[in-house]
Amino acid sequence: MTLDDAVAGHAVSTGPRIDQLMIDDRLHRRGLWTLLLARIEKRLFREHAALELESFRDNGRANTFYRKHGWQVASAHRNEEYGVEMVTLRKEAG
Repeated sequence: MTLDDAVAGHAVSTGPRIDQLMIDDRLHRRGLWTLLLARIEKRLFREHAALELESFRDNGRANTFYRKHGWQVASAHRNEEYGVEMVTLRKEAG
């Protein structure tokens, strides 16, 4: 994603899974997260009926954002490698 001809953020996906969403820290609070999420969802829903992403369980701000945009917590697990609690969120097309 670009803004004024500069990279503002990016999304990375593997199949129906969104692996990473990032917006330049200097550009937060401008609606770019919402725009980027909508763009990646639109692209992925062309090929998949449901999407998934992971988030840190204790990242209330991010998890509230995802729920606001129609994502639901599908499961929770502990990432043993890093010792952190995670949630998997899911969103279906439609």
